[in-house]
Amino acid sequence: MKSKIKQKIILGALFLIFVITEFSVYAFQDCSSFLKGFSSPRDQCSFSKTIPLFLFRNSDQKKIGIELEEAKLLIRDAARDTENGVKASSSVQNLIERMANKLEKNCPTPNPALSQLNQGAWELLYTTNKGNSAGIIGPYVGPLTFVGQVTQVVDLVEERYWNIVEVGPLRAELEATWKIKSKSNWTVIFKTIAFKLFGCQFYQKDFDTPATGDWSMTYLDSEFRILRASGREGVTNIYILSKTV
Repeated sequence: MKSKIKQKIILGALFLIFVITEFSVYAFQDCSSFLKGFSSPRDQCSFSKTIPLFLFRNSDQKKIGIELEEAKLLIRDAARDTENGVKASSSVQNLIERMANKLEKNCPTPNPALSQLNQGAWELLYTTNKGNSAGIIGPYVGPLTFVGQVTQVVDLVEERYWNIVEVGPLRAELEATWKIKSKSNWTVIFKTIAFKLFGCQFYQKDFDTPATGDWSMTYLDSEFRILRASGREGVTNIYILSKTV
C-alpha cells in the first residue's frame, strides 16, 4: 500500500514538472517574436501576457535614474574649473545646457516651488550670469576678475534666503524674501546687501526701491537644483546648485 502511494506521489511530481516545463517553453520560445519587433501574427503568444508590464516600467525608471545621475556628474565635471561659469567656454556652456535640459525634462519633484527640499544651504556650481550673482567682486569681467564661492541659504520657516559670496576674508550677503507665484515659480524680493571683512560688517544698504526677480524652478531633488531667473532687464540666466547641508 505504501509503495503504491509513493508511486502516485512520484508520478504526480513528474507530471507537475512536465507541466511547468511545457509552460516555460511556451511562454518564452513562442514569444521569441518579441525580440524581433513584435512582428508575429495576432494569434501567437502575447509577450505582455507572460511578463508583467511593471517589470518594463521599473526597468525604464532605473534607466532614466542612471541617465540623470550621469547628467549631474557631467555638469559637476564640466563646471569645476569655470569659476561658477564665469569663464566657461562656449563648448562647456552648450554641454551643461544639454545636460540641464535632460534633467529638467525629468524633474522628480512635482511642485518644486512648494517643496521642503528647497530648505538648506546650496553651493552654486554654474550660472550664465556674468554679474555679482555669479560671485564676481568688481565691476567687470576680465583676466583679473575676482570670483568668490557662492552659497545660497534658504530658510523656509523665516521665508528668507541669503546669497553669500566669499573671497578670502571678504564676505558679501544679499538678503531676500519671496512670494509663491505658482507651483514652480517664486517672485523674489531683495531686502538688504551687506559686506563684512574678517567677520566685521562695514557696510549695509537697504533696498528703498523694491528690486524683484522671477525664479522658474525647473529641477529639484534632494541634492540638485536648477532654476532660471530673470530680473528687471528681462534677461534669463540659469543657476545650477548642489546641496551642502
